[in-house]
Amino acid sequence: MQDWARRFMHSSRWLSCRRCFVAKRLAIDGGVCQDCGRRLGEIAHHWPVPLTEQNISDPMVALNHDNLRWVCKPCHDLYPGHGVAKPDALLLRFDANGDAIPPYPPPGEGGRRTAAGVSENMQGVARPPSEAGKPAR
Repeated sequence: MQDWARRFMHSSRWLSCRRCFVAKRLAIDGGVCQDCGRRLGEIAHHWPVPLTEQNISDPMVALNHDNLRWVCKPCHDLYPGHGVAKPDALLLRFDANGDAIPPYPPPGEGGRRTAAGVSENMQGVARPPSEAGKPAR
């Protein structure tokens, strides 16, 4: 967690907002991850407007259920700027000659990754990483 977010994440306003959001997600679909739909969610992630030091005081960004997604840890770590170790490092394969084969796209993401580590399908699109290859809604 970023130092600038620590105080907010422990505030009664955020904890109350998160508690209500989780209850709503549990009532809607039992709390499954909104991105992959396979695992139970565990993180209330700010998306499509990511939480930043500049907007953390704006309740329409920080405390708005329409700006939250209930996601599992693996899906959370696919969002830009999140996750300690990106899945690409774990997906390296080798052919019969011992030469490295380019990594598979991360689970739930259909596009190739650019040098910056962002899926080509995600550039300029405010959609969750798991929806990068799907048509716009």
